[in-house]
Amino acid sequence: VGYERTDETPGMLATNRLKTVDVTITKAWEDELTRQDSGDTVVISTRPQTVAVTLTGTAGGREVYRQEVTLRGPAWQETIQGLPRYAYAPDGGSAELVTYAVAEHAHNAYTVSMDDTDMKPAGDGSYAARVTNRLRTQTASVPKRW
Repeated sequence: VGYERTDETPGMLATNRLKTVDVTITKAWEDELTRQDSGDTVVISTRPQTVAVTLTGTAGGREVYRQEVTLRGPAWQETIQGLPRYAYAPDGGSAELVTYAVAEHAHNAYTVSMDDTDMKPAGDGSYAARVTNRLRTQTASVPKRW
């Protein structure tokens, strides 16, 4: 199950190739980079230059893959290629589908939400996750004195 046969010529050596998947992680921001107040532009610089996420893969209730991934602006996207699609049980049993998940390390100024915490493979065998950071806001009342 976890391998594809690439050469089936009679009398020749058969080559098996591990079935793999690609995982694309995209970071989205919901904040105001600039805001107009009475004609003045206020720049909000709370975004970090990089964001660290952890990509994990589990099969049969056990972790079989873990990688720290750094996302950088302005693209805020990374694709990890050639990850195993299946993992074999430790007792040599059957192959089990690997389910991939992404977790982001929290930032004080933002709340984190995920579109797909546990990703399922698409028809082409790829995975996709979108991590959204929403700026935490506060309302403040300031009295004006003349």
